[in-house]
Amino acid sequence: MKESYMRVNTSVLKRLYGRCVVDSDTGCWEFTGAKNTKGYGNIGIDGRTVSAHRVSYMIANDGAVTPGNHVCHSCDNPSCVNPDHLWEGSHSENMSDRQSKCRAAKGECHGKSKLTTTQVVAIKRMMKTGLSNAEIARKMRVSTTTVRRIKLGITWKEVTA
Repeated sequence: MKESYMRVNTSVLKRLYGRCVVDSDTGCWEFTGAKNTKGYGNIGIDGRTVSAHRVSYMIANDGAVTPGNHVCHSCDNPSCVNPDHLWEGSHSENMSDRQSKCRAAKGECHGKSKLTTTQVVAIKRMMKTGLSNAEIARKMRVSTTTVRRIKLGITWKEVTA
C-alpha cells in the first residue's frame, strides 16, 4: 500500500516549484523556502508540514511513497527537490547510501580514523586466532586501546571478518 495523503493542486505546485533556483552545475533544484535545521525544505499542505523533496517525489510518482520508506537524494543535497535526483528507499538502504558516500562520520570516513576497513578486517581475523591485543597492536602499528575498542565493538562494529 502506498502513502498518498495530500491533494496536489496548482497552488501546491506553484508554492513548491516557485521557490526553486536551478543550479546549472549540479542540476539541483534548490528549494529556497522554509527549511529545517538539517537543510531540508518544508512546505505546508492540508495543514501538515511536509518535506519539500518528498512532495516533489510524490508529484513525479503519482503521489505515492511506500509507508515507512524515505525519499532519498542521489545528489546528497538536502534542499534539492529535482525529482530526477530523488529515489525511494528503506531506512537501511538510505543508511547504506550514506555510508558508501562517506556522509557518516564512521569508519574510514571519520576524520580521525587511522585505519581502513581492510585493516580492521585483518585485526578481527587476528583476534580469532588467539593473538593478544598487544601482539595485534604491534603488528598493525596501533595502540592496544584501539585493538580493545574494536574487540569490544565500541568502534568499527559494522565491519565483520
